[in-house]
Amino acid sequence: MNRNQQPTPPWSAAAAALRAGQPALAESLLRQVLASAPPQPEALRLLGIALHQQGRHGDARAVLNEAWQRAPASALVAMNLGSVLRALGENEACLAALQRACELAPTLAAGWFNLGKSLKSLGRVADAVEPLQRAISLQANHPVALTILGDAQKILGNVPAAESAYRAALAHRPEAGAAWWGLANIKTLRLCTDDIERMQAVLAGRPLKVEVRAQIYFALARAWEQAGDADRAFAALTEANRLQRQLHPWDRQAFSRLTDAVIASFPVTDAVVDTDFGQEHFGQELILVVSLPRSGSTLVEQVLAAHPAVAGASELPDLPIVLEQESRRTGKPFPQWVAAASAEDWRRLGQNYLARTRRWRGDRARFTDKLPNNFLYVGAALAMFPGARVVACVRSGMDTCLSCYQQYFARGQDYSYDLDDLAAHYTDYLRLLGHWSAHYPERFFVQRYEQLVADPEPQIRRLLDACALPFEVACLSPHQAQREVRTASAAQVREPIDRRGIDRWRFYGERLQGLEQALAQGAAAADAVEAT
Repeated sequence: MNRNQQPTPPWSAAAAALRAGQPALAESLLRQVLASAPPQPEALRLLGIALHQQGRHGDARAVLNEAWQRAPASALVAMNLGSVLRALGENEACLAALQRACELAPTLAAGWFNLGKSLKSLGRVADAVEPLQRAISLQANHPVALTILGDAQKILGNVPAAESAYRAALAHRPEAGAAWWGLANIKTLRLCTDDIERMQAVLAGRPLKVEVRAQIYFALARAWEQAGDADRAFAALTEANRLQRQLHPWDRQAFSRLTDAVIASFPVTDAVVDTDFGQEHFGQELILVVSLPRSGSTLVEQVLAAHPAVAGASELPDLPIVLEQESRRTGKPFPQWVAAASAEDWRRLGQNYLARTRRWRGDRARFTDKLPNNFLYVGAALAMFPGARVVACVRSGMDTCLSCYQQYFARGQDYSYDLDDLAAHYTDYLRLLGHWSAHYPERFFVQRYEQLVADPEPQIRRLLDACALPFEVACLSPHQAQREVRTASAAQVREPIDRRGIDRWRFYGERLQGLEQALAQGAAAADAVEAT
């Protein structure tokens, strides 16, 4: 060996296995290394990464804590520990570890990137911008940081800055599917002919991951629609959804059975009494906004958040997390444990949810939670919170299903990649709304999108009244509300209310004939949702 050549560390093979996406092999190799010599911080750090990549986050935390004790000045250990703590839901500890990594290595782009990414994912979007910009200043060709910065700027309503970040990411990496989709998903921005040609060139070039191809096809479909070419737009859309279906299977019959089980678990004859726990106002700070995606829920929340008494918290994960924790405690999936739940159980779950969401309320008396799939949990939410109100958003089945079919969802909407699945899901949604409307007539309000945009003032007055809020003139101009909007409609809701979203499906005409027929078969369910 050359005198100046550094010896190969014993964990090099494990590091190579991690780079190759083989964390189980890396773990095996690292345990051999650690068994044959005193534990070294770098070997422990790599083992923590291997465990983290296998989803064993608790074990990863223990190993990385040991590594940090042995190397308290290691920015890499602090950064990796922060990522593990984020996966465990220990958000403040996560941010503290990532901030410490940046202090230890202020020129490490990865440290600033991970801090910015975590801040954004935790809803602290304005705070995320500076760390992301620091990462980009340290590593100019960092397309992922640029893409996430674009997402953050879009959420903050800075469309020019969002477009600039996405285009900078694409300048460095033309095949960055997330950047193409981020650009296309600025609903107020039109893509140009050059964008179409660049996307086509990328798709015709070297092999891409399935998800990346899908992202680019979704963006290309949006561009062709803007160009007025329905044939090419629908062809691109069909391919995008075909690719996504490969990654995200869906069982529509299983979801219909779940819908039946939820309805059976909250029978109308056993409606929860408002005076449970002797506190009929418990949970009155919550306004639960439920919907399918692309149904106008962001507009509804924007209207409510324009009210000085309401904080718009957007899509919070906490309600399903609290219910999943109860499922683990009881050993039964939701809703199988509902029949045995006592008033004290519901109270405990409600207190847990309010504790988890405390930071979103700030100095306002009320807050919204608009995670779309919470429509499954309306009965549970109102059992937990006798004082809460629920707003259900409904939009035309054709427009809703098409809009979902056009949307690249990072996660959680696996039914949206097939038109027949979408029609079935829409029908099950309406079945649940009909049940909740009959079950909780005083606390459940249906807001129809078409009525809201066609005649805003009387609809907004009814909405505020249903939420037990006094009328505020500011709610008539929701586009002027200054807040973060963390959904696909971030740019749209910053424009005045208009009717452009009505009957968008007609652009595709007979190409959607199958969807129209499938929805017609579920028309009886639609009749169950009566105007309130």
